[in-house]
Amino acid sequence: MRLTYFPPGMRLQTALCLMTVVPRTSLAAVIRHTPHLGTYTHDGVTCFKCPPGTYLDKHCTGDFTYSVCNDCPVGTFQTHYSQATRCSPCQTFCLHDDKLEVFESCTSTHDLKCRCKQGYYLQVIDVFSDTKICKKYSSCPEGQVIKKPGTSTSDTECGYCPEGQFSRDGQCRTCSSCSGENNTQLTPCNGTSDTLCLQHHTNDTTELVTGIPEITTHKKDGNIGVVVVVVPVLLLSLIAAAVLLAVRYVMARTGQKGIYSIELNERRVTESLIDRSNSMCSTQPPRKKQRTFSGSSAVSARTVSSFPDLNDPDMWKLRVFDLLCSRLTNWKRFMRHLPGDAEYRSNVTSRCEQIQWEEQGDVREQIHKALGEWSRCNEEGYVKIDSILDTIEHVIGHNDKLYKDVWDLCCELANEQKQKHTPQSVV
Repeated sequence: MRLTYFPPGMRLQTALCLMTVVPRTSLAAVIRHTPHLGTYTHDGVTCFKCPPGTYLDKHCTGDFTYSVCNDCPVGTFQTHYSQATRCSPCQTFCLHDDKLEVFESCTSTHDLKCRCKQGYYLQVIDVFSDTKICKKYSSCPEGQVIKKPGTSTSDTECGYCPEGQFSRDGQCRTCSSCSGENNTQLTPCNGTSDTLCLQHHTNDTTELVTGIPEITTHKKDGNIGVVVVVVPVLLLSLIAAAVLLAVRYVMARTGQKGIYSIELNERRVTESLIDRSNSMCSTQPPRKKQRTFSGSSAVSARTVSSFPDLNDPDMWKLRVFDLLCSRLTNWKRFMRHLPGDAEYRSNVTSRCEQIQWEEQGDVREQIHKALGEWSRCNEEGYVKIDSILDTIEHVIGHNDKLYKDVWDLCCELANEQKQKHTPQSVV
């Protein structure tokens, strides 16, 4: 070991240096081993972020010290360490699917949590937009049993019984054995039926173990007529078993085809959106017909407008954007589905995150800023009132109140434009 000697005059200076360095080193170690704390810089001073469930009230005044953080008010939450000056508002109910139910109320550290009701599970139908729906548990087809029950996030898992067992009433049962010198196996055990055995009794009686009525033979003049009776029975049993297996095979094939047809029809029904071409302005929005970009979650721009009187965005942007700012909940997902050119679609996700950071705590301003950028950055063919309506329908639903309110507002704006351009009668 090498020892370093300090002259008497340097000992005080060395001690002071150690007192200055050690605290900073300890703080660096704390930050390195607890990266979730996080820091930020304000007026040249490094402060610790406020923990989840709080918001920033006052910045710190010394390096590596805590800012003044207040608890989130009731009805708001904050999930991360941040320097946000406001907490986000809680959702008041589960959105988009009537099969969802609340299983955990909103707290200061997380939003309202929802899950599918009993008998349903959450299925992702669009991985790009994280669109999910509650779907009913699948039932196991004939010949299979439940291997794993469905949960709130996964469907029922079905499978076949292991070798040596068959399924009956949704349960696996052990196959019977035709062991013994007095038993004859007619048909083997399979996935849906037990072994069929023919049993010969020592009292000259023959029966099928699985339920075929007992056939009794009698001695005549000291001879047993077993061969005369048993051989026809065996032949008839084999023919009946073959016919039964053939019928079940045909039924199974027909059932699989029917299930496939049902699933195909469900998929076609799911892939529907609204066709409002040449529609009249009314309080009842028209039926659905969906169109999306190939390989994208964005809704495509329409070529025929439902409101030709609102072809200029300046006629509707201000009032429609104000309505969206007060009603949208998951605004970032809404922006990802709005139609736009290739540059918009490639940058929309990162830009939404940046806008949320720039306008922390003010959700209305975040939405207004994002909508404003969408209307300025895209070509005129994308920025239409139909793009707003199609996106609300795709993200939230055609029957949602927001969709009807936007539709009614467009009707009102269209009527105003017609009145402006209608010549006044001269008296």
